[in-house]
Amino acid sequence: MTRTTLHSDALEQNTDPPRSRHRAAPLFFRATLLLLAGAAMVLATGGPIRAPQPAAPTVYEIPATALERMLGKAASQAQAAATPGISSLLDTAYAPAYAAIPVYADFHYTLRGQYSALGAAVAGTLDDRLHNHLFDGLEQRLNGVAQLLDQRYTETYRHVLQAEVDSAVPRHSMALPLGEMTQAVLQDAQDRAKITVPLASVAAVAAGRGLPKAPALAFTKRMAAKGTAKGAARGAGVATCALSLPLAVACGAAAWVATDVAFLYIDEYFNRDEFEADLRALLDQDKAAKQRFFEQILEDKTAATKIAMQEVMKDFTLDELSSVRSALD
Repeated sequence: MTRTTLHSDALEQNTDPPRSRHRAAPLFFRATLLLLAGAAMVLATGGPIRAPQPAAPTVYEIPATALERMLGKAASQAQAAATPGISSLLDTAYAPAYAAIPVYADFHYTLRGQYSALGAAVAGTLDDRLHNHLFDGLEQRLNGVAQLLDQRYTETYRHVLQAEVDSAVPRHSMALPLGEMTQAVLQDAQDRAKITVPLASVAAVAAGRGLPKAPALAFTKRMAAKGTAKGAARGAGVATCALSLPLAVACGAAAWVATDVAFLYIDEYFNRDEFEADLRALLDQDKAAKQRFFEQILEDKTAATKIAMQEVMKDFTLDELSSVRSALD
């Protein structure tokens, strides 16, 4: 009886496994599946999930303060480059006038030249006569000087501005194109440097006012004074012809011509060098006046260009601020 009881107890113990073992197996299996799924996702995405990065810039805008500095520097250097060339350009423009002095003197010391000068003095056009002889074509040549100065100014402005832009763009942004606002300002600046106070137009207006005639006035007054002295000498010569009327007329005419011829020889012998020197002095004075004239125009052009670009930069700064606000919004 006792064995039977023990045997049945043993069978009962062997046929009833623990419930905790069946419950732990499914949990372990699920954890393993989740771990494998997570690893697969990491491998599929190429690494851990990152926050989205901002898009890289596609253009480069030069700051307004830097642009304004560049524009001012370009204008100043353009003026500095153009100004020293004024002197040599004027030397070339005035060379024909200096070369015309001996030719004019040859004509001046002839009876025809004397009578022509006398007629011009009576008509009040003696300065025009001198102007036409010495300054023939000068207005056109001065206009050419103005055009060359304009060209030199504009080219220097463009080259300096381009160099400043190249040095202002950071190395890491060199491959980027300039932004729309920057390009608009640079193009506007180059256009204004060309059209603001154009030297050729100003020089043409000034030449049309007859500026080359001004220094000739003092000289023609001296010539008129000499003509008065000759007239007095002619009167004395004619007064000596106290003969009958026909003979008196012939004597008077001969005395008139003889007096003029004598004056011509004497005047040319003693005064021609001074005459030509006076004419060269007139040209020197006029050329010096034109030197100051063109220097002043270049200075005015530079000042006007800077003022115009300051107005442009105000608009650029407002656009720049608007872009920043839009990006923040």
